[in-house]
Amino acid sequence: MEETSFTFHFPVPPNKGETGKFKLVVNTVSFTFPFVGKFESGQNLVHFLFCFDIFFIVKITNLTLKRPTMDLLSYALLTGDEDALLLAMIKPSRNRLSRPKFDFNNIPDYKCSFYFRFEKPDILRLVTALELPRHMSNGCVKFSNIEGLCVLLRRFVYPNRLQELSPMFHRRKDELSRIVGGMIKHIYGRFGFLIESLNLFWLERDFLAKYAETIRNKGAPLSHCWGFIDGTVRGICRPGKFQREVYNGHRRKHSLKFQSIVTPNGLIANLFGPVSGRRHDCHLLGASNILEHAKNFRDANGRSFYLYGDTGYPLRPQLQRGFKRTPNMCQQKIAFNKQMSSLRECVEWEFGKVSKIFAFVDYSKNLKLYLQPIGRYYQIATILSNCHTCVYGSQTSQYYSLNPPSLEEYLSNTRM
Repeated sequence: MEETSFTFHFPVPPNKGETGKFKLVVNTVSFTFPFVGKFESGQNLVHFLFCFDIFFIVKITNLTLKRPTMDLLSYALLTGDEDALLLAMIKPSRNRLSRPKFDFNNIPDYKCSFYFRFEKPDILRLVTALELPRHMSNGCVKFSNIEGLCVLLRRFVYPNRLQELSPMFHRRKDELSRIVGGMIKHIYGRFGFLIESLNLFWLERDFLAKYAETIRNKGAPLSHCWGFIDGTVRGICRPGKFQREVYNGHRRKHSLKFQSIVTPNGLIANLFGPVSGRRHDCHLLGASNILEHAKNFRDANGRSFYLYGDTGYPLRPQLQRGFKRTPNMCQQKIAFNKQMSSLRECVEWEFGKVSKIFAFVDYSKNLKLYLQPIGRYYQIATILSNCHTCVYGSQTSQYYSLNPPSLEEYLSNTRM
């Protein structure tokens, strides 16, 4: 076998900080690699940054080896091992530009619902309805709109670690974290009003009258009830400080609380929170100021529409509740409570749907109060759950036989 000759050429910059090239000659064939030379006064150390992102210090003549372990190409250059050099040349590059990218078209249709909770055509609809720019970025991480939405949905569908999502999206976990953060920022900034405000087209007078009629036709003894209100306790990981502030004695766990209003079409019309888990539902009612906003909800004759809640709420013109239990409660009051309790159960159905289709927000061990925006997670999950209801319906909409608005109508807040 013919002996292979290696020749190394190391340019020595006369001044500190100058750059040059590293030249390798193998049997008269030259290979040139760019590098950044850095000379420190009084030392013979040379730092080479190769085109494939390998940073090391080599030992040749009077140059000192810095790293105790070398990559394959370094070993080949130092020892002259022909086999090692050949293997290093055919080894796939570690350059980030050459790694595979996420391709939405390669995901089978039957797996989209499992991975993302939406069918493939509906994901494309969601990208358009959410007004996602074609090219997005968060910090130094750039991504497409379809990739960002898929990362967010996959993150929320199940309590996966970010590292477990890397093989699907070909991203490092820090990049995935930035993508999730960028998507949350965009969706909440653009569509947060859908769960914070009552100024929605599907809460106008004719819609409220239809909701009240639907609830009445289901056997409710109330004639102007347009929705149901209740609070939910979302468990979180025990925080390292201020534990008593978020401890819920009734549920015996650390938690945050939210207040929701559910309409018969299956949508969560309003979500207030998060607040400390130790707070009562009445505190959320006062802090949300929801009754003040609902004062303008009246029919053509000036009669107020109202919500219905459990016996823990106060009795107000915009809020009705059941009768509190007493030893001598009459049968009419018992029947009233029983009937309204069965109708009010739809609030629990929608709470359950958010936790079911986006299980990440229900995994308390991974919801760390001072490390993650866990309140924002639940708000985004609620918006996405409403989007899911607009596309596929929900148990509430099926029970009341009332369809929600389309996905485009809901997100644009415009009747089409």
